[in-house]
Amino acid sequence: MIKRLVPIRILLVLLLCLPMATGCTRIAPAQVSSGTTGPAVPVSTELVSTDKGPSGTLRLWWDYSLPENPLLASSPSGKAAYSLVFGQLFQMDSTWQLQPELVQAFAYSEERLQLTLSLRQDVHFHDSSLVTASDVLATLGEIQQLGSLSPYADALSAYSSGRLIDAQTMVLQLSRPDPAFLYALTFPVLKASEVSLPTGSLWQGTRTFKMQGLAEEGLYLGRLEAAPASQGRLEKILIRTYPSAIQAMRGLEDDELDLAFLPTEALFQYQMRSSLRLDRFTSRSYFYFTLGNSISDPVDQLRYKYFLRAARWSGSGLALPGQASDVPVPAFHACFFGQPLDLAPVWPDLLDQNGLASPEASQPTFATLPDPATLLNLKSERLRILVPDNQDILMELARQAAAWFEQAGQPSEIVALPEADFAAELSLQTFDLAFRVREIPLSAEPSWFFASDHPSPQPDTEGLPDGGVNRYDDRQSVLEAGWPFFKYLGQGLPQNEADVEELSSQYRQKLIEQLFSVSSGGILQSEAAIAYGDRVIGQCQPTIAQPYLGIEDLWIWSGS
Repeated sequence: MIKRLVPIRILLVLLLCLPMATGCTRIAPAQVSSGTTGPAVPVSTELVSTDKGPSGTLRLWWDYSLPENPLLASSPSGKAAYSLVFGQLFQMDSTWQLQPELVQAFAYSEERLQLTLSLRQDVHFHDSSLVTASDVLATLGEIQQLGSLSPYADALSAYSSGRLIDAQTMVLQLSRPDPAFLYALTFPVLKASEVSLPTGSLWQGTRTFKMQGLAEEGLYLGRLEAAPASQGRLEKILIRTYPSAIQAMRGLEDDELDLAFLPTEALFQYQMRSSLRLDRFTSRSYFYFTLGNSISDPVDQLRYKYFLRAARWSGSGLALPGQASDVPVPAFHACFFGQPLDLAPVWPDLLDQNGLASPEASQPTFATLPDPATLLNLKSERLRILVPDNQDILMELARQAAAWFEQAGQPSEIVALPEADFAAELSLQTFDLAFRVREIPLSAEPSWFFASDHPSPQPDTEGLPDGGVNRYDDRQSVLEAGWPFFKYLGQGLPQNEADVEELSSQYRQKLIEQLFSVSSGGILQSEAAIAYGDRVIGQCQPTIAQPYLGIEDLWIWSGS
């Protein structure tokens, strides 16, 4: 239970204030379009009641050392905190679509090896200096210099160099075409003079909050434009360090923190606590299983995939932090035209085509299909289930699968291994079933998942259409973001628009066919969460890109 340390008379005052909390809730973010938004406030908000008096200081969790260089911070809580301070060339919205932030216009060269970017001319750092192309190129150069130490370097591997056209325009040279390159331009942009400042420095940013100073208790952030004390909005944030989510949650219970970011594993541990106030949002972790060489027959693989299909996990009673998903991409992927890809209707026909469905049903449904256990081709030896020993969610999945197998008459054993040994056994294929987790790339197209079984070919320039932020075709073709997936399938992308549209219309079918041809099956699209303490009135609107979106509209009881 979260501790309640407030005297009774103060609680009465707080209760009188609670009806005003609705004024702190954010409305849905507006779509961000190039050149139309302010530099620090990308969404509109409802007005906050002005009767509460000045807000207290919001205490926020940051793990590890404080503060790291923004280009080195790799922890979820660290990136989330920095998202309050530093702007990006592009930002990803709640539906995983890119929106320009510091960029006003962009264009690719015909061979897609040069990207010209023009910056907005109304965005300034917190010291009032204009954000220029030199700042962007200096930041990119520092990421290159840091290499694998920076979490942004891998996504920017296609970037080779850059040159200035004028103060607000630059050309980025790529070593190879990269259909997902715009997604890599979501790193924090620093001032050119500050890209290599040492740990513990104060950097200039462009968003709502600025770094004000380091103290023994942590790092202070202040609102860029201070409001009168009577306006009742959040003006100051204190970022405190805790080495783990568990210790941060103890700080929340002990009234040392007001807000804590819970990544997927931590949410799994705390989501059954009814005393917690949580805001959940989609995360990038995807949980799935892989079948070993001992289950290589396509029909046998189909049996196991049906036995462990995502819909079964959602009805298992396990408190899993996320949504059941057979598909390794977000349900709102651009190519699905806003309609989630649901494989449940596909299973009956698929099983019937392979002679596995109920023979008395001419058009099988889930009501007429046999129990999944009767479809298994049982092995005489024990089924070897592999799982990493440091992943609680994967261990829980393995235990549930083992229980299902035992009920079906298939003996099994769970083998938990350290990460290095787990990776080695995956390579050697010395297992029957392995439970795994991977991070979905920012571009959210499905080739990453299929390439886990078969190496994906390096993209080349053949058939590449013109560029757009979320559509690779400026004519707004229905293909949208599907190009890498079709290249992986060896389809290429025809230049004829009619052929493009025909290929696009087959996207769902092609994706489904590929999902059932690989030896892996999907289970869970995970969630993360924001946990609120007792002092917080109001609510954020967390997204995968900005978990603290809307934090400036919270009101914090000051304790006085």
